Amino acid sequence: MFKNLPENVRMAISSVLPLLVVVFLFIIVGNFGFSRIAGVRQQISQSQRDKAVLGQKLDLLSTVSATVATEATIASVAVPAGNSVLAVIWQLKTLGVGSGVLLSNIKAAAEVKDESGLSRSDVSFEVSGARSSVLAFLKGISEFAPLVVLDKIKLNEIGGAVRANIALKSFWSEFPTKLPATTEPITDLTTEERKILGELSALRQPAFVEIPAAAQTSGRSDPFGP
Repeated sequence: MFKNLPENVRMAISSVLPLLVVVFLFIIVGNFGFSRIAGVRQQISQSQRDKAVLGQKLDLLSTVSATVATEATIASVAVPAGNSVLAVIWQLKTLGVGSGVLLSNIKAAAEVKDESGLSRSDVSFEVSGARSSVLAFLKGISEFAPLVVLDKIKLNEIGGAVRANIALKSFWSEFPTKLPATTEPITDLTTEERKILGELSALRQPAFVEIPAAAQTSGRSDPFGP
């Protein structure tokens, strides 16, 4: 069909055809190039945003690095990662000695899931002593860590001596196992959160005894040898 066309038409087509091919290739390659440029610009913008977030985190961490360890310890003692019953009982016995009352019949229930989402164990016990001493003991329960909630109190007074049946709830919760993404913004503690930390820091902390590792000696490897 192309050979049947007039000579001048064939020459015109032959001249225009390479130009059309170039234009077609330019359109195809141009669209691909423009999309690639747009993608690169988007990546640059995202990198700049990530850099700004990381810079903000660095500034914040530099500011709080001196106190964050202490604040984390205070919070983790108030609401431990594991069962807090032993620490609570230790605090109760210490408080009883300081208040001049006698604790007896201490019982701890099995772990349950509280409606708040925290793990919980109920502790019940009896306490006896002078009225003022028992009242001082009850007041001191709210002043130690780990945090507890008084559930039931039943007082009986005979001849100036008071016997109380007390039930309280102790709480704990596993710590988060995943860190937020490095590109996720973080904020400093709010005024209310710092107020709560201040109240927690005022609580009487439990005394934990750490047993040091056995010292290495340079004696004989076989103590029964000559």
